[in-house]
Amino acid sequence: MIVVSDTSPLNYLVRIGLIEVLGKLFSQVYIPPSVTMELASGGAPQAVRDWIANPPNWLTIHQPIQSIVQPGLDRGELDAMSLAIELGISRILLDERDGRAHAASLGLEAIGTLAVLQKAAAANLLDLHQALDSLLQTNFRISPRLLRDMRSQASPDHP
Repeated sequence: MIVVSDTSPLNYLVRIGLIEVLGKLFSQVYIPPSVTMELASGGAPQAVRDWIANPPNWLTIHQPIQSIVQPGLDRGELDAMSLAIELGISRILLDERDGRAHAASLGLEAIGTLAVLQKAAAANLLDLHQALDSLLQTNFRISPRLLRDMRSQASPDHP
């Protein structure tokens, strides 16, 4: 399966040390140069900047021909959606609520960081509870109810 990614899922997966699951779940991940720039910016954590400076073979940087315009969404999100549409890729890694809604309106299936972690856990690539614990150490936002539901689905006897 091939996907296009926005910045957020890549950022968080690098930060929690689980970025390699993307290369195991997806045969290819495309990103636009605007996402590369966000990952390499001075505001990104050093681990993220180091990772994008030496990207893995499964990551392809590709410029969309034309970018979608949608007020309220950032350039990385819009370029990632544009790239997915241009390349005929139906799935996009995207976390932000407004971006996910716009992607759906364009016929794209948005897959967030949490869904990636669930898919990786189902494929026995990681322990979901440990991954969630690591994610909670970052500034990732998750509702207490969703966190509780994910933990109970992964293992009913985990606190």
